[in-house]
Amino acid sequence: MIGSYPGKCNTCEFIEIGKRTSHDKTVAAHFTKAHHLHRSGLFMGERREYKAKVFSALMQNWEHPSIMSIIIDGMDQSSCTCPFVGTQNKFDNPFPMHFTGVKEHGVHVTLYRTIGTVSGKSPDLTIYCILNQLEKWKTRNHGRYPEKINVQLDGGIENQIIMC
Repeated sequence: MIGSYPGKCNTCEFIEIGKRTSHDKTVAAHFTKAHHLHRSGLFMGERREYKAKVFSALMQNWEHPSIMSIIIDGMDQSSCTCPFVGTQNKFDNPFPMHFTGVKEHGVHVTLYRTIGTVSGKSPDLTIYCILNQLEKWKTRNHGRYPEKINVQLDGGIENQIIMC
């Protein structure tokens, strides 16, 4: 079922499923080649562009910075219950939490924790995190906002409205 592998694009997931379910070594080998072509084409091109933007942010004049480069991602909901189930089969009444991490390249990482009353899978939370990072930037840089902002998001449901 496409969409059940977190962190994989639909093409990578389709190839992975095809490779795992194939009973023919030749077909599995073709899926492996398709995966290499996919990763060296579109996927690696996106990664190269992202790394170039991170590099430009890291190489800026840090006495007068003008580029803010951040990457945002949320933790999988099943990893964030309190108490953590651990080796138990289940816990009857877990306390739901969600963590969203924001890495500002060359500066720091900020974790935003929300509890069950706030949806961790919402564009509102992602927008809040971006705005909060901008306010932190302004405080650090004597009331100035960045001239350029690079934001890296994955294709998660919480980012769909932002990426349109």
